[in-house]
Amino acid sequence: MGPVDIRIEKGRPLDRPAPPPPRPRASWHLRANAIVVGWLGLTVAVALAGDALPAPRWLLVHVFLLGAVSTAILIWSEHFTVALLRVRTPPERGSLTRLALLNAR
Repeated sequence: MGPVDIRIEKGRPLDRPAPPPPRPRASWHLRANAIVVGWLGLTVAVALAGDALPAPRWLLVHVFLLGAVSTAILIWSEHFTVALLRVRTPPERGSLTRLALLNAR
């Protein structure tokens, strides 16, 4: 018997590309932020409608602040709480319930 040459190489094999990192919350944020974009679109529609609506200034401010801003605060406060405190991501059902309750007013 002769000497045995054993090599240990670190890293992945060169013939397979590395898989993309998992991003489970990316699709959630994309869907949740679509609600904010919808509120912003409604804000633009109210601004363009102008005096055709009753109390246009009141409606414009409230659609923007109570719709778009409060929804964005709810979504991103949860995101940053999970990210900065490094806690487990809450169930999506709870997040959907909070968003539904906020937007059902």
